[in-house]
Order: sequence, then C-alpha cells, then structure tokens
Amino acid sequence: MQALIQNYATPNSTEPLYVSECLNSLDDCKATVWNSDQISTFDIFDIVRPDVFITHYRMLSNDLIKYLSGSNIECVLNITDAQQDHIDQLDEVFRNHKIKCPFIFTNQPRLFNTLLQRKTKLISIMHGADIFLPAQGITLPEYQLEMGLITNYKCDTERLNKLLGHYSCYHTLSTDQKLSSHVDLSVSAMPMYAVYNRYKKMIITHESNYIPQCFFDSLLYGNQAY
Repeated sequence: MQALIQNYATPNSTEPLYVSECLNSLDDCKATVWNSDQISTFDIFDIVRPDVFITHYRMLSNDLIKYLSGSNIECVLNITDAQQDHIDQLDEVFRNHKIKCPFIFTNQPRLFNTLLQRKTKLISIMHGADIFLPAQGITLPEYQLEMGLITNYKCDTERLNKLLGHYSCYHTLSTDQKLSSHVDLSVSAMPMYAVYNRYKKMIITHESNYIPQCFFDSLLYGNQAY
C-alpha cells in the first residue's frame, strides 16, 4: 500500500509525521509526507501514485478535488475543529466528485464529539504520544525544576496561584507561539519531548474539547503528568 500524507503538522501536533512513521514500520506499506509548499499537487500524486491520501480538511484544495475526482484513491480527512456545515459540505463534495472516502475522523474523544455523521463514516482517533521524536537527538542545558505548566491560553494570576501557588520554582510553557510573551518557554511539539523530564511534575491545562498531544508525550517522556 502506498500512502501519501499531506503535512498538516502544527506547533501543537506532529500527527501526520508519526502516522507516516507508523505506516512505514508495517510490511508492504510505504508512506510519503508531502509538504505542499515545495511540490505541486499533480506532481506529487504522479510521483507517489498513492492508494490512500490523508490530510486535514482545511487543506483540501481545488487541485486535490480535481485529482481525486473519480479516481481509485481513498481519501481520509482529519476534521478536528470542523463545524457541522463543514461536514455537510464535505459529504456533498465527495458525492458530487465521486471521491472515495472510507471515513473522516476527529481528535475529540467519541463522547465529546457533537458533530452528526452524514453518509461518510465519522470516527474518533485521539492524539497519541509521538514515539519517534527522540530520533531528532535534541540536547538541552541540564536543569531540574519542581513543576512545569503547559497551557494554550493566557493564565491569569488567580489561576496560576491556584495551580502553582505552593511551588517555589516552576516554569510556564506553551506550544502556541502566540503565547510566547506570556510564558517562560515557548516550544513546539517537535522538540518539546526533550523538555518534559526537566520537571519533576507537569500540569497540562488546555482550553479545548480534545486532549492535546503534549499530555500523551509528557506521560511518555516526563516524570509525572496531570
């Protein structure tokens, strides 16, 4: 099986990269990660000739629809953060352009998902720990603190005191670059694996309806995670 995975990784998630590595570890499977800013849609599809194409729904372009239309390529979409009208529009696109889509998926836990399934099957595939990150070989200065707090929002003083008030030494961290001026360390998901074990305990506080990858990575690479 040949899989083509568009690189929809963000500072918060390396999902397309670890999915690619997982597929490449299987017999008779080969996965290629496509950076769409470096090579065109028609060129990459003609080179790879995939059986399966995986991307995020936000990256589904007109060129992709043209290439997939009426083909035998199966298309799987991550629809995390989509609204119901997005699901309905995707169903219409698949039907009108005869695009094969065995399922779409959200990173939300199944019981948290409020989107209604239409004709296309909708399932939950939560984030996971990226077991391939250490291959980067990142080295950091040696330090050890009592507590690290990872957040995706600006914590006010009251909340910080509630979470960390009894710790004398801690860092606030975020994978969101927009919060770089509000936290002690701003680190994307790729190198963050090397940071977790610098803290005896790690708290992840996240304003979203899914559990972020940093929680699972901190369980794997850190000491204690909450």
